[in-house]
Amino acid sequence: MSQFDDVQLDDALIGADGPEVPVRAPYRAPWRLGDIRIDGIAGSLPAFKPAASATLSCVFAPADGATDHIERYQAAKRYAEFSGDVTVYGPKQGRAYYREQHPGIDGQQLALLEPITPESRGHSSAARPSATEALWVVVTGIEDTTTLPEAVCTLDIDVQLIARWATAPSRYEVRFDHERSGFGL
Repeated sequence: MSQFDDVQLDDALIGADGPEVPVRAPYRAPWRLGDIRIDGIAGSLPAFKPAASATLSCVFAPADGATDHIERYQAAKRYAEFSGDVTVYGPKQGRAYYREQHPGIDGQQLALLEPITPESRGHSSAARPSATEALWVVVTGIEDTTTLPEAVCTLDIDVQLIARWATAPSRYEVRFDHERSGFGL
């Protein structure tokens, strides 16, 4: 039994460093980055390793004639504003550490990347039994790959993995254990 058996997945890929986090096909199972709904992510995430980099090819698609996908896409693009102002260190002693170099008491680039499952009903909650895939990430870059926004919007979002949600279920815990101010670790 794998750690992903409690969520119905399309493809479970095996990488050189162990099982990769399966990613659902676009349009079939949505994800969330922070509070932003992503309709699908193409490809797969690397096996979890602290400070590992990944590029998420994100799809924002209209549903039933609604155009809220453009608003969600534009909200995700706001991560680009401070994406160059975050530094990730590690892994050190098996953990990733990061530092944000811009104003903002709550940090701007740390986000929970999680699948939206029937159990979550599209909302974040403190108890998500099927969030075994959920990861805390920092956004380090964005490339806009959209060609026809009325039809579908796409972004390549660069992230670095900080922690699993299962080991740090609150933003406070992640910031307390992994965020560093100054230059020392």
